[in-house]
Amino acid sequence: MITIRTRQGDTVDLLLWQQLGRNDEEVTDAFWRLNPHAAENGPIFTNGISLKLPDLPKQAIKERIRAWD
Repeated sequence: MITIRTRQGDTVDLLLWQQLGRNDEEVTDAFWRLNPHAAENGPIFTNGISLKLPDLPKQAIKERIRAWD
């Protein structure tokens, strides 16, 4: 788990995408369990709010298969 401080204009989805490379339901749920107080700040954060990010592995990139290969 890491702790970060927000910048003006950050959102939960943006922070999760920037820091963990994903913002799906699993990681969003883990974020809210770690930061139940975060909702008090509204959907767009101001500067300096301390938040914890979950230790989840980055989602594996699926290999694309093309029909012409």
